[in-house]
Amino acid sequence: MDKELAAKAKEAGNRDFSAKNYAAAIQHFTAAIQHDPSDHVFYSNRSACYASLGQYPEALADGRKCVELKPDWVRGYTRKALAEFYLGELDAAEATYRKGLELDGSNDQLKAGLEETLRKKEDRNSPFANMFNSENLTKLMAHPKTAGHFYNPQFMQKLGSMQQNPNRIQAYLQDPAIMDCLGVMVGLDFSQVGKEGSEQRHGEGNGPTHSPNNPQNNPQTHPHNDFHEDHTTPEQRTKSEAEEEKVKGNAAYKSRQFHAAIEHYNLALELNPAEITYITNKAAAHFELGELEKCLQLCEEAVERGRETHADLAKIAKAYTRKANVYLKMNRLDEAIEALKTSLVEYQDEKVKFQLKDLEKLKKRKMEEAYINPGIAEQENARGNELFQAANFPAALDKYSEAIRRNPRIAEYYSNRSATYLKLMEPMRALADANQSLDLDRSVVSLWARKGNIHLLMKEYHKAMESFEAGLKLEPGNEDCQEGLGKVMFAISASGDRQIDQEKRQRAMADPEIQSLLADPQIVNVIRDMSERPSESQHYLSDPRIRTAVNKLIAAGVVKRG
Repeated sequence: MDKELAAKAKEAGNRDFSAKNYAAAIQHFTAAIQHDPSDHVFYSNRSACYASLGQYPEALADGRKCVELKPDWVRGYTRKALAEFYLGELDAAEATYRKGLELDGSNDQLKAGLEETLRKKEDRNSPFANMFNSENLTKLMAHPKTAGHFYNPQFMQKLGSMQQNPNRIQAYLQDPAIMDCLGVMVGLDFSQVGKEGSEQRHGEGNGPTHSPNNPQNNPQTHPHNDFHEDHTTPEQRTKSEAEEEKVKGNAAYKSRQFHAAIEHYNLALELNPAEITYITNKAAAHFELGELEKCLQLCEEAVERGRETHADLAKIAKAYTRKANVYLKMNRLDEAIEALKTSLVEYQDEKVKFQLKDLEKLKKRKMEEAYINPGIAEQENARGNELFQAANFPAALDKYSEAIRRNPRIAEYYSNRSATYLKLMEPMRALADANQSLDLDRSVVSLWARKGNIHLLMKEYHKAMESFEAGLKLEPGNEDCQEGLGKVMFAISASGDRQIDQEKRQRAMADPEIQSLLADPQIVNVIRDMSERPSESQHYLSDPRIRTAVNKLIAAGVVKRG
């Protein structure tokens, strides 16, 4: 026996169960049982997995073992009774539920299970129990009078309802389609009921037409005039009352009367314990009251009851989403993220997807903020400088990157890494870091010079020109910027007699600044005149704005010099 290994296996099983990986969960719980066969919880959990897979004989065996090991543990009875219910052993299920209630008479799960079992037994004994069996359905689908009804979604919904609870047929006796089906099954045409009396009232019959003893003249007994009789079942009325309490609870919640809302949700649960929406609504009220632990407890209860009653997965998912909100309020971000992931396993809700992305971004930001340490950043930067001087550029790159992670608000670190990327012949990354550095501090002339040189290397002459000119505005006599600008002009001149690089031209045409210049009618006219009448167009260049624009277009390779 190894309780520690058993506990680890159980924990793994719980994770797989939450993720609906029931087969994997069964393996883990089986391992837990092998390590410690005396723990009743392991059998209970494995029983729940088997039930979720519809393997009810196995679920029943584990439920029995759980009760055997821990006869005073209520949940074991819910496991055992649930399996008995789905195996059709309704008498045994009833006895198990009652035994559990002897231990805990207020347990809502046991109450709901017993109620459902008794209702199922009643349905089984109903005279309508086998009315819509496969033989009769085949007959109805083949009969010309009823075959068409099977293409009507509303009819199919009612049919499904009656198959689930045969006594519900009494609620549909006013439906002509249902009456057609009954008529075909028993060999009568109910659609003619009442017509004979109508004809007699017009003098075509031989019998009395207005006798009070004629049931066809009595609106209380006429099958098509019975509008005032209540055909709802006790179950339907109870559920309706529960919904009324929920509506009252929601109204109180919106009015921020949270204690009153909780009372209404409790009443709704007493009427319909299987509806987990009432539990999650109640959890929301406790959340607003700041009772976070109670809210978490209710969310867990909603999930567990939802599993046992096979509730709508969207409702179970909502319980997990509500748990996530509680964890977030508690600053337990990792648990909030896991709860949202589990919610999405149950049901793919777009809002929850966005919420998960937001929390993951928040987690990343918090991790980055927690990692910031200016002291360590400066040490990493200094070490990077040493490695750079030693021409160990890959190692220097790692140090500068770590300095940036430790303190991403220092322009110098990006500038140093930019220089390193240039040494490693990665101009695009060097340019990105130079731009990032300038975003933090635009007053560093050496950065403008480096940015210009990167653009020059990439043959983006117009951008190189802009960068060198920006540096010269800050420091008019700066040698690096003056030298760089001279290189740009030489490169433009040297390429003047060659065919314009089409790839370079396409890149330039994608530049918003170049697009703006080419959209200027005056600039377009100047370019046309320079092409058609070059000797007469020189006077345009006396205008500084036009001269700068034309030089940029020439530098970009959009316009050919001469």
